[in-house]
Amino acid sequence: MKKKYLSISLALLSVNVFATSGTEADKVPFAVYSDTQESPIRQSNDANEDNDFVGEYQNEEFKIFIRINFKEKNITVPNQDILGELDGYIGSTQCDHVWPIVSSQVNGNQAKLEIINNFGSEDFVAILTKNDDGTLTLKHVEGSTLKFPVKKKWQKIPSKIVFHKK
Repeated sequence: MKKKYLSISLALLSVNVFATSGTEADKVPFAVYSDTQESPIRQSNDANEDNDFVGEYQNEEFKIFIRINFKEKNITVPNQDILGELDGYIGSTQCDHVWPIVSSQVNGNQAKLEIINNFGSEDFVAILTKNDDGTLTLKHVEGSTLKFPVKKKWQKIPSKIVFHKK
């Protein structure tokens, strides 16, 4: 029974914890969309299909990685299936803690990301830029600090970090 309540709690915590700017529908946390109307947060941008934000990238200095698929939005976090299919996640090779990417909005070579931690207690907004050399740059815009528990201490990640294709 405890497991069921924990699952429901985690699912509720991960449901649109962000207040976004834009249309009024963006500001309603539990908006209902018809079959013909697509959610503004989960929108696909056909004009930007050539900028495929797909794959796994890593940063060796901080031993972290980002696994993304903004086109199909079908990434699952290992051992955390309760979160369902996501746009991607940021993880560390030094621990099991992850930061799921709950939404992405692609505009050219940039994507605006909304990211939570796997407990749902912290969140932040970032811009992910696809660089000409094939790398990705993640720039923190607002919210909590990206961090991972490493050797019983928090490893804080800089507000701007570059990922290389794995």
